[in-house]
Amino acid sequence: MPSNPMVQLPTSRILLVEEDDIRSDNLLSSLQKAGAVVAGPVRSVDAALMILRTERLSAVIFAADLERGPGAEELGAILAEQHLPALVIDWSPVNPPRTRIAGEQLAWPFSHLTFIATVYRVVAGMPAEIAH
Repeated sequence: MPSNPMVQLPTSRILLVEEDDIRSDNLLSSLQKAGAVVAGPVRSVDAALMILRTERLSAVIFAADLERGPGAEELGAILAEQHLPALVIDWSPVNPPRTRIAGEQLAWPFSHLTFIATVYRVVAGMPAEIAH
């Protein structure tokens, strides 16, 4: 990982799935500043599934509450089939991420730098224990 992951993410196209406007705008801004091309943000699993079926992506970032809802099993199957890395964000500080989809997990609160460093690990395919 570069000494400053804020400089540039590896060339990537990331699907952002987040139903909250403020959170999606903040994540989108962080990703764009770090050099990612972002598909979305989209607000639902159904919209994410449509993009996953039609576009080439490097990774998917989505809110844990969306992953737990309808369509989550299909989402997991497509991610596994396409070998796409995922980052699941849980915005509830009370409950740690519990996801049915394999991938990196990040729980609120986290800093901008932590978010970008985590995205870097996901996109670069680095296990968390090696990246630290």
